[in-house]
Amino acid sequence: ALPILDRLRDAAAEAKDRAIEAVGRQFARGIWSEMRENAEGGATTDHVLDLAARMLRELRDTLAKSGKTLELHLIGHSAGSILIGHLLGRLGGANPVQATSCELYAAACSSAFAVQHYGAAAQAGVLSMDRLRLHVLTDANERADGLPSADRDIYGKSLLYLVSRALDDIRKQPLLGMERALVRPEAAWLDDQWAGAPNADVDAWLKLWPADALLHRVTTPKVRTTKTGDQIDASHGSFDNNLDVITGTLERIRGSGLVAPMEWLDY
Repeated sequence: ALPILDRLRDAAAEAKDRAIEAVGRQFARGIWSEMRENAEGGATTDHVLDLAARMLRELRDTLAKSGKTLELHLIGHSAGSILIGHLLGRLGGANPVQATSCELYAAACSSAFAVQHYGAAAQAGVLSMDRLRLHVLTDANERADGLPSADRDIYGKSLLYLVSRALDDIRKQPLLGMERALVRPEAAWLDDQWAGAPNADVDAWLKLWPADALLHRVTTPKVRTTKTGDQIDASHGSFDNNLDVITGTLERIRGSGLVAPMEWLDY
């Protein structure tokens, strides 16, 4: 009887999630579209990303006159991957500014966006694909990361699942921050995960990006937030509180270990 009850619970939870996705697609999709449009607009002439690129170019050139080199390390969480993608486009051109590294936590941009913008940055000599590190939750953690409302989860999966299945341009859009968009497809989930199987956007990205050591999966259900061992749930919002993730990022930027362990991450 227990396996049957478990299957019934799973089916009921999935039906609830699909209902939330349908409502979200009807009433909240415009908010996500506006956010992406604002990011794109920020890269137009005299807007924030264009101005940032100009100042970085000027800084690079000023440092070069005194024999110094600009190190540009880019870090983005969730929708920050969209802003960085547009910024990379402004860093290109006849006098490109090279990014030394880029680390994305739970990137909310689509695989198609990544191919278009991060792939173009690689071709323009702005960001080498072997300098792009992606941090993601495992798919099991994504499916356990519900969106809370009051004292319970209104949606039983992560924010990226909701964006993928309800808010992006097509239902079941592959997103760069989802583990399944960064590994070779498995027959067991081909028909359910993406809009179209196999998905061309996922395949195109996997041909561009080396993966392997550049892919970091958060596999545990809890993550450390203090050096003494305090923990929080591994969730979409946990990356900037994750002591191990932030420490690793800073050590790669420094090229060496930190002078002392980080104490506490609570924003």
